[in-house]
Amino acid sequence: PDARFSELVFGTPFGNELVLEVAQAIVEHEGLGRGPAPDLLCVGLSANDYVGHYFGPDSAEVIDMTVRTDRQLAAWFKWLDQRIGLDRCLVVLTADHGMSSTPHVARELNLAADFVDPGAIATGLGRALREKLPDADRDRPLVLGLNLPWLYCDPSFEELDARLDGELTRVAVEYLRNVPGIAAVFTAAELAGMDPDDIEISVEDNVLTIKGERKFEEKVDGERYYRVERRFGAFQRSLALPQGVKADDVSAQYEDGILEVRVPKAETEKPKKIEVKAAKRTVEAKKAEA
Repeated sequence: PDARFSELVFGTPFGNELVLEVAQAIVEHEGLGRGPAPDLLCVGLSANDYVGHYFGPDSAEVIDMTVRTDRQLAAWFKWLDQRIGLDRCLVVLTADHGMSSTPHVARELNLAADFVDPGAIATGLGRALREKLPDADRDRPLVLGLNLPWLYCDPSFEELDARLDGELTRVAVEYLRNVPGIAAVFTAAELAGMDPDDIEISVEDNVLTIKGERKFEEKVDGERYYRVERRFGAFQRSLALPQGVKADDVSAQYEDGILEVRVPKAETEKPKKIEVKAAKRTVEAKKAEA
């Protein structure tokens, strides 16, 4: 099998089988569960993630994958029970993220959805950028790939863009903003240029809410023209805070386009020791008992 086969196999139930076989070999050859100290083994079944992205959560493939994963885990835990004993194991199951429905399913639900071709977008963008390059640099492959939401460029892009006074960045942004299916395009400078005063963070009923509005203004003073472009975009995100945190002491810091929100843990209430005193009895009570 070629490299493409090895890549695709992890988008099938056989990808999980391979991972579980490797995990079984690790338990055997490393002697896990047979020493005086606890051993930690983390197993990631990522094939479910690939299948979900390939076919969507409403597909027969995801249903089949779920049933097969259940059987694979049952078989693996049975082997682990026979090899070590589940009574000597602590098993923790965690979940990855979900995924959105495929466009044709979303349309049936009256939701706006469509397909985009990252390869075609990258090719078209590369062609548009080469038109702005000097003849000596036009053979450089500036666009290495597009893996939404990220655009990957050759390291020489930054040097050439600086020489052209940011023209390559402007061309890339303009091109991508006109591609059907792409709602918005942001440069690193735009993301880092948000004013902290435009960000609002609140906590109510143990729910943390972050909202704000991004404002950006670009001025271009050309030889024969002057252009001012202003763009605005609002966002909001809410999440429930877990138990055991101090919601009243939430703090936030914004630097270089990164918002860091800190929610401190509440101090664990220490158990209160209650002294048990012996009961005092009077002399009369003692005589009565006698």
